[in-house]
Amino acid sequence: MNNVRDWLPSGRDNQINMAVVWNNTFQTKAASWNIPAAELTALQHLTAEAEAKLQLAKSAERSIVITAQCNAAFGSLKEKMRFIKKHYLLSPPLEAPDYPALLLSLHDGTPSQTGRPTGHAVVMVGYHGVHALILNIQPMPESSNPRGDWVYGIYEGIMPHGGATLEEAASPKHYLMKPPVAGEELLYWRSTRRKKEIREYPAEEAGKTAYFSVRCENQRGETGPWGPIVSAVIP
Repeated sequence: MNNVRDWLPSGRDNQINMAVVWNNTFQTKAASWNIPAAELTALQHLTAEAEAKLQLAKSAERSIVITAQCNAAFGSLKEKMRFIKKHYLLSPPLEAPDYPALLLSLHDGTPSQTGRPTGHAVVMVGYHGVHALILNIQPMPESSNPRGDWVYGIYEGIMPHGGATLEEAASPKHYLMKPPVAGEELLYWRSTRRKKEIREYPAEEAGKTAYFSVRCENQRGETGPWGPIVSAVIP
């Protein structure tokens, strides 16, 4: 049984404080820690959104709807923080003094007996009703089956017809200006052990092209090679 304490603090004010500390620290450390600019922008946006919803939830305007919005905002913020920690806040490149600067303890990770994943995985995309795609994930034929403690990391990019404008590319959705040629150009969507995932989209994204790639990840956030990029037009 894993008895490792969760590194995320309890209490939403404490979680906002940690997110703000991360945002400030990343201004000078992101490049040396190899954190992509898109991840920094996303974290800043989610921090501001969660903080704004929390203030509303504490105010006289509080309602069932505001409470639900606050819950959703913090869910998204915590998911992003867990992703960044798992993929970029590793030792190395972090050194011992960096952990307390991020309000983290030095030994807060889940130990793993496995090495970096080596197998490739592929995702096949199909249609699943209005504004939805179904992703079927499996190891590539020449690769060994993923270990039981590996998960599939799914990455996605969305491109408007003809490519995004500069304004669209700089938006929180980070729409693609051209078709991607490598997995590094895509944004993290989620990690899963499932072989099938449903991806739903808002109506305004119908007609845009969604690109996907997957790679295996172990418990320490170490990743295997990228699978091929596949695409489908959002119905």
